[in-house]
Amino acid sequence: IRILYGFWGIILAHAFYNFPVFLRIVSSAWEKLPGRFENAARTLGADKRQVFFAVTLPSLLPSILAAGTLVFIYCFTSFSIVLTLGGVRYSNVETGIFYALTRNLDIGLAAGLALAQFAVLLFGVGMSEWFAKKSSFQDQEFEEKKKKPNIAVYFLVCLVLLSTILPFLGLFFFSISGENGFSIKAFEEIFFSTRTSLTGATAVSSIFNSLLFASIATMISTLAGLSLAIYGKNKKNGFLGTLATGILAVSGVTLGTGYLLGFGTGNWLLVPLAHAVVSLPFSFKIISNELKRMPDETIFAAKVLGATVTQTLARVEIPAIKSAIIASAGFSFAISLGELGLALLLTEGKYPTMPVYIYRFISTYNVFSAAAMGIVLMVFSAACFYMIEKMNPKTNLV
Repeated sequence: IRILYGFWGIILAHAFYNFPVFLRIVSSAWEKLPGRFENAARTLGADKRQVFFAVTLPSLLPSILAAGTLVFIYCFTSFSIVLTLGGVRYSNVETGIFYALTRNLDIGLAAGLALAQFAVLLFGVGMSEWFAKKSSFQDQEFEEKKKKPNIAVYFLVCLVLLSTILPFLGLFFFSISGENGFSIKAFEEIFFSTRTSLTGATAVSSIFNSLLFASIATMISTLAGLSLAIYGKNKKNGFLGTLATGILAVSGVTLGTGYLLGFGTGNWLLVPLAHAVVSLPFSFKIISNELKRMPDETIFAAKVLGATVTQTLARVEIPAIKSAIIASAGFSFAISLGELGLALLLTEGKYPTMPVYIYRFISTYNVFSAAAMGIVLMVFSAACFYMIEKMNPKTNLV
């Protein structure tokens, strides 16, 4: 499809990549929307359309704006999509920083672009947090609302599912195809080929590197998010929450630039550490939101019965938010698995990850092996998000 490489290909890829974020945030807010306002409007004679535009949509508007701002941040800091589909003609700030460092060796330009990007992202994060606070509802207002979908809703759902599934079907088709038809050569090249890169890495080693980096990043991010959430729970100023969320204003390549200037390249430990920093805002949000839903009476009862702060934490709070901690770990693991820019910048090709190898395959027009590696990456990522949905289906990112 000719539209794939170029402006509209980048737009379509970003829409495909980010619509689940928008869907989760807005649908979560819609579920929490108190039904009594809609019922009052119907009692006053409003029809379905009037109820939606006069009551439901204005109530959802802060959540829609919060989700939209978050999607803007993701698109603004997009690296792998623009790098892969944009080519020489289309670039953004993120790829501009990468090119300035790797092609032109212009540290001043890279730093200037990073500062400009940080200013825009800081404003975006601030707006997202402001809209998120406006969109929150209290737990006691939650109520079950069951409505029978009409034909238009079914059609829209089918359209969304079709647009979501088709890229995965294409990925699977190319992974089992070859120049002469059906073939598993692409998977053989990943798991059994002894072909190495200039740095001595193999395709199968990239899978090991990805899993190792993701495991370390997950432990660091989850423990840090849990610590910040617990410590900041009773702090009225919310400074820790603002600090943790503010990390969203630092993109992956910008963070990698800082590590590169401070520590150089070749140290593989920098990659999982940077991945942990990137995923920390989400770990903090997921755990913090679950902690806020805990009734104060539960903790108060534990203290009345003589439990110390440590005992209350170990026996009451942490068991109550166990599902959120596991969901946070799954989210951090998935973020680390899919990150491309940091591994490209910090390892000099010695410790490639699965996304790095996908990029290498695409760069050499080996679309079959790229698709096969994409399938492997998708399996691990799907397992992470299945765990998130299984353990904490109400996971909220804002």
